[in-house]
Amino acid sequence: MSQTAALVLLAALERHRMQYEIEVKALLGDQEASKNLLKKLADKDANFKQFDEQSQLNHYFIGGSIDNLVKSAKPYLALEKLDVLNEIAKKSTSISVRSRQKNGKTFLVVKGSLDSTSAVHSHRRIEFEEPIDLDIAVLDELIISAGYDHEAKWSAERKMYTFYDLTVDIFFTPGYGYVVEFEKVIFDTDSIDRTRSYILQIMAEVGVEELHPNRLDRMFAYYNDHWQEYYGTQKVFTIS
Repeated sequence: MSQTAALVLLAALERHRMQYEIEVKALLGDQEASKNLLKKLADKDANFKQFDEQSQLNHYFIGGSIDNLVKSAKPYLALEKLDVLNEIAKKSTSISVRSRQKNGKTFLVVKGSLDSTSAVHSHRRIEFEEPIDLDIAVLDELIISAGYDHEAKWSAERKMYTFYDLTVDIFFTPGYGYVVEFEKVIFDTDSIDRTRSYILQIMAEVGVEELHPNRLDRMFAYYNDHWQEYYGTQKVFTIS
């Protein structure tokens, strides 16, 4: 095999490896707090920089069956991507299904929890996000055809940064206000706990405190009950 062919093969294997998303959220509150955090990050890492900006719609679903979703999505996804969905179904304690629109492009998003926490907010997740050549409303109908129902609809304006070997995502989302996520994607389960501890250490160094999962669950439940009041607005609520 030539060196070029070997590199192509390695790149293909990398794309199809199972990804594990280790993510920790924190509430920032207002825009001024987000600006202060950005300054701290830039002061600590000379290579800190923004690499993306997104306007997002995220539609969450409940119920349904991953097996049925795989069947419904089969005409739109490559075989190896369907295999990843099947692996998520096997390995996860709970699964979150979403449709997503980023800067006009549509994605099917499936996240599987590897712990006892809901896949919506778990810090230890298998991540699947694939573009689908459908309008988000049409993708929603495809997901619903697999037995799912809408749980809530979210919107967000996000800016993504590289900070050391992490991705830092700062965004405004109606209801929650300004939020930051510190994230690292890994490819093996052995380093999950070590990676999470590392992220928490970095957050402490820049003065950011993890949003407690119980509070996050209360916020999520409140939003889901009132999402029509917040979706696409600048309104924010406070849940202690």
